[in-house]
Amino acid sequence: MYYKIENVQHLPPFFMTVASASDMWMFFSSNGAITAGRQNQGASIFPYETDDRMHLATSTGSKTLMRLADGRVWQPFSAGFNNPYEIKRSISKRNTGDAVIFEEVNETLGIAFSCRWETSEKYGIVRTTEVKNIGANAIQFEILDGVENIMPYGVPSGLAATLSCLTDAYKASERPNAGRLATYSITSTIGDTVEPIEVLRATVAWYIGEADAYALSSRQISTFAAGQKIEDETGTAGRKGAFFTSQNISLAPNAEKSWMMVFDARLSQHQVSTLLKYVNGTTVDKLRKDVEADVIQGTEELKRIVAASDGFQQTGNPLADTRHYMNTLYNNMRGGVFLDGYSFDPVLFENFLNVRNKGLAQRKADFVASLKANQVTDILKLHELAHQDGDADLIRLTMEFLPLTFSRRHGDPSRPWNYFHIRVKDDDGNRLYHYEGNWRDIFQNWEAITLSNPGYLAPIIAKFLNASTPDGFNPYRINHEGIDWEVPNPHEPWDGFGYWGDHQIVYLNKLLEWLEAYAPTHLNKLATGDTFTYANIPY
Repeated sequence: MYYKIENVQHLPPFFMTVASASDMWMFFSSNGAITAGRQNQGASIFPYETDDRMHLATSTGSKTLMRLADGRVWQPFSAGFNNPYEIKRSISKRNTGDAVIFEEVNETLGIAFSCRWETSEKYGIVRTTEVKNIGANAIQFEILDGVENIMPYGVPSGLAATLSCLTDAYKASERPNAGRLATYSITSTIGDTVEPIEVLRATVAWYIGEADAYALSSRQISTFAAGQKIEDETGTAGRKGAFFTSQNISLAPNAEKSWMMVFDARLSQHQVSTLLKYVNGTTVDKLRKDVEADVIQGTEELKRIVAASDGFQQTGNPLADTRHYMNTLYNNMRGGVFLDGYSFDPVLFENFLNVRNKGLAQRKADFVASLKANQVTDILKLHELAHQDGDADLIRLTMEFLPLTFSRRHGDPSRPWNYFHIRVKDDDGNRLYHYEGNWRDIFQNWEAITLSNPGYLAPIIAKFLNASTPDGFNPYRINHEGIDWEVPNPHEPWDGFGYWGDHQIVYLNKLLEWLEAYAPTHLNKLATGDTFTYANIPY
């Protein structure tokens, strides 16, 4: 099921996100521009931009040109005003939030074009293109389809924004063995020294379908539009990367044809080598089935994440049900989700103690060992055992230990100061506990998720109190590893000092009210115990 907005050509551009159960992130302008990547903006597949710049972008993301036998050229989702065709554009978003379809129907030519974007934890970002003959007669055309402005791994975001021409000089795009996969890398770490330093990771793009030729840059777009054949590129350097394929297509009435492109970031040399063998040594049908299966698995995992916070409801109003699902999804994306309820991994708790207080971790090594030996995985039992132990620091940190996953800070580039790092699993594929957020935002989100998991009310209150100063200030950000104060800069107008306590006190009051209603004995225990600390400001 999708929610569809028709006649998008009459609307001003708007901003949207596509969710993912993994560490993939993807944002769009309704004009088709995209920014996307893995984990953070340092692993961008397309440049990380704020939404206002994305609305102005005309050379980032999808680009498709169709050239008919009579020389006419149609570019779906063109930003120009000299379009001679009768067109209708629509954007559809899957009701699970993890796919978006851009569609343009050319009523003059009798062709419908669509491009669907999804994510796959295993393979990356998946782009599926489809063309369909909606006319009464057979049609034949040549199509150039792909994406522009692919980012190699290792370009600092500050340089990409301010010295983009310089960074282009370091870029290299290669298609090993003239196959279906291309790599995008930089020839050296960018810097003003004479020492070349290798960057051992790359962005990749690969193709599932038929192709007559490949292009790894945008320089041949005008060649194709002018009616000439494009040359098959196997390498290019010193310019922005792209990934295009060309093919001749003949379609009978109501016939359609589709193909896929897959993109991923920060792959090691070993990962690229393994993927290269897989892509070039596997049939197109098998590749497509593998990718589609992983996309479906990601959708099911996303639904499980939303279900963990009671995001599913079924009423007589399906639109209201979808809205509730989306509200829960985006709340989980900000604050995280207790995916395993009140269960936790003792090994991850041990890692947490070693990060937060190495001395305590050493003193309580026997305590942690007993957790693992007795297979204690219930978070409420952990709190009980810590209180029995009596060590105030142990009680404080077991309370602060929140087995949250799926969290990211703001999670969208609508704010120019937004930075995020999405950590769901480590590089070996093992689950991690991780959250990060601006103080105000994350406690708003946590307030909502405690309705589904009220046993975490007391721990969230503990996190709140331990991150407050005696004079009522709160740090700018909090995360799984502690708190984060911004660095004072008197010349930066947006560089305020934390958050004011009176601005936040309503959150604490609400949490205390809910805890008193849920477990009044817990509130009394918190109030009388010598457990909490004040946050230290490091300057």
